Amino acid sequence: MILCVWLPALIFPQVWGVIRRKEMRVGKVLLGVTLAAIILIGANLSLWAQETAPSTEPKEDKLIGKDAPDFTLPVLFNKDETVTLSSFEGKKAVVLDFFATWCGPCRKNMPLLDEFYNKHKDDVEVMAIDMENDIEMLEEYFKDEKNVVSFNILLDPEAKLKEDYPFQFIPYMVIIGKDGVVINAHTGFDPEIVSILEKILGLEEKEQE
Repeated sequence: MILCVWLPALIFPQVWGVIRRKEMRVGKVLLGVTLAAIILIGANLSLWAQETAPSTEPKEDKLIGKDAPDFTLPVLFNKDETVTLSSFEGKKAVVLDFFATWCGPCRKNMPLLDEFYNKHKDDVEVMAIDMENDIEMLEEYFKDEKNVVSFNILLDPEAKLKEDYPFQFIPYMVIIGKDGVVINAHTGFDPEIVSILEKILGLEEKEQE
């Protein structure tokens, strides 16, 4: 069988050379396609990692140190009711959570935010802002008993807040002080988010008093 493979090379060396060159070109094309696929997969994994990676340190966010952009948005399940961010200034700190129900880290984040809110609702207001624009799906999700939360879910159907609060990944949280100034921003899911928020807002010291 080995002779059958090499016989053309002995009898027709020029023809065999052409065949070999074509094989090499095909091999290069396949190699290029394979490398491109690896790069694409790697890029997608990198984006996924950035979306889900915890961030316990202050982000280099252009909003930090500035007045939080004001807004008025309707409330899920009661669209006649609206919430205005500036109404909490001088009264409470605020945590804004930009989320979507199709986002796994967002779903894991919700019960922890609810725990934080119920623990500190006298001092902090938590508001989750929907980024998926499917009201029916959103209502169905939060009607499920296991997904119910105590804080307001706000609707931004035209995603206008994306202009004032620019971000690439969700969940994206903006932590605003009682004075209306952005203290910090946090991207991704972290199982320690309750203690992280308490530390950022100085609530740990209050508990110890």
